[in-house]
Amino acid sequence: MELAISRQAVAEWRDRQILSAAALLNQKCIEARAAFELEAEGVTAAETIFNHSQFAKARIDALLGASLTASLPEFLELAARELSSIDPRLKEIASALVRPNAVVLPAASEPPPATHTASDASQDKADQDQTPSARSPLTEIPARLARRAARIAQGAGSAADDALQDTLGLKKRLRSAAAQRVARAWMGEGDATISPLQQLVDLIDETSHAARVSLS
Repeated sequence: MELAISRQAVAEWRDRQILSAAALLNQKCIEARAAFELEAEGVTAAETIFNHSQFAKARIDALLGASLTASLPEFLELAARELSSIDPRLKEIASALVRPNAVVLPAASEPPPATHTASDASQDKADQDQTPSARSPLTEIPARLARRAARIAQGAGSAADDALQDTLGLKKRLRSAAAQRVARAWMGEGDATISPLQQLVDLIDETSHAARVSLS
């Protein structure tokens, strides 16, 4: 009878922890997107005109990585203590929750640098020095146009920069890219990558299964 009660307590622990994990990830994602919104207000067109997805990915991963690195250990430590309190025999099984790298977060990367006019000028000169056989007519013209557009963005004043971003919808694209990164890489919506949320759910589920088996 006592074992049956303990096993039921483990099942309840599992359901409660999975709900808590989802709530934790959801709250951290909301906070990260709010912080990203503030950062996006100061971003220039030169920084995102051709790499808004990479920029959003780098910043969202950095924000969420820092936040969860600070909060996940406490969450898992509390979950482990609660599981151990159900039955002393579960202490070793509960320790799996707090092992290093129990949950692997997406690796943060550096935001791509803004375009530099000096390097663009050097590249234009290199393009001009190439022989006709060394140039690809399908890639040469778009590359030059991209560099020239970036130089315009970099040289624009604040008002002109805002107007350029509004015209091209850069801020909207930046926010959309951030939202997609959160949903796919961190919450696991419609993506093959094993998200931190799915890793947490799997960890709790596997620990619960091992605990219930040990109480059989």
